[in-house]
This record gives sequence, C-alpha cells and structure tokens, in this order.
Amino acid sequence: MSRKHRTMLALLAIALTIILLLLGWAGRRAMSQASSEPTPSVIRTTAGAKPQPPKTDPALKTRDAQRLCEQTAPKVVTLYVTDSPDRSHLLDEYFTAHATGRNVPVSHIKPQPAKQFAGALNVEQPVGHAVCSVNTGLQSSPWMLEFDWEETLGWRCTSIQGCFGSIVFCGFGQVVFSGLGVGHADHSRAVPW
Repeated sequence: MSRKHRTMLALLAIALTIILLLLGWAGRRAMSQASSEPTPSVIRTTAGAKPQPPKTDPALKTRDAQRLCEQTAPKVVTLYVTDSPDRSHLLDEYFTAHATGRNVPVSHIKPQPAKQFAGALNVEQPVGHAVCSVNTGLQSSPWMLEFDWEETLGWRCTSIQGCFGSIVFCGFGQVVFSGLGVGHADHSRAVPW
C-alpha cells in the first residue's frame, strides 16, 4: 500500500472518529435534557381493556408538548396496542393519515407486560414538533412517538415505533413489515429488532 493510500486511510479514520464523537456528545446532551424532566404521568391499563373513543382529547388542542407526552402519548400507545373493533376509528383521532407505523396490525405487536404506561417528553421544537417516549414495561424498549402541530386539528402523531414481533426498524425512523413490503424504508439499511 502506498504512502498516499495510508495517509488517506488515516485521515478517513480520524474523520469518522470525530463524527462518532460528535454524535455521542449530541446524544448525551439530549439524554441529559430529557432526564431533567419531571416524573412522567402514568396511565393504567388492563389486559382486556377496550379504549373508549376520546371526546376530543383536550391535550390535542393545547400547544403544550409536555402535557401531550405525559398524558396523551400513553393513551395513544394503549389504543394502538389494544385490539378493539373501533381501533381504526380511534387511530384516526390521533394519527395523520400517512403516519409511519400506523397501519401495523395488533397481531404484529409484541405483548406489553405493564398494566400502566408512562409517557415523557424527549424533544420539543418551537416549530410544532414533539418527540415522546412511552414506557410499557419492556426492558429498555420504550415506544417512540413523533407529533406535529396542525393549526386546525392540533397535535397529530406522525410516527410510532415500538416493540413489534415481525417488524424491522430502519435508520431513519421508518418502519416496515419484514417480508410484507409495507412502508417506505430502504431494506438494505434495515436492522432486525
């Protein structure tokens, strides 16, 4: 290998190391900001719970991201993981029509062990975007929900990611059925859950 190639490889290794260090620093900073949040609220569920249709959830109409994540996000996950006859109608209340992960059937969702779900705000952006996490009792596997603010409708979930049985997650937050071809992710970047 020539001196030119060794120099090029060394520079490439240094650049990659710098990028990884910056990403690690940004992740730690985001985690430290999220950990300074107050204790999240808790929503209790039962094994055979059937979610009731909301009477227009007030947290959806209030532009308070923390309230959205602590009170509404656990409700959204509860109705999302519960097999009920009106599940599709309830999803319409909280999700955008093309939300990532919205059309995953309950049969493809891993059972959630907790009887109570706890939500917390991870990221809030001033342009009306919030990222929430909801703990359902699975070890280090919270559900991640992204919400966008729509002036006429309020908060709507644009993405949900969680513990699926036959689902793979892709690098950019896209979810696809493994083998079923649903979603819009590049399968070459997929990582099995």
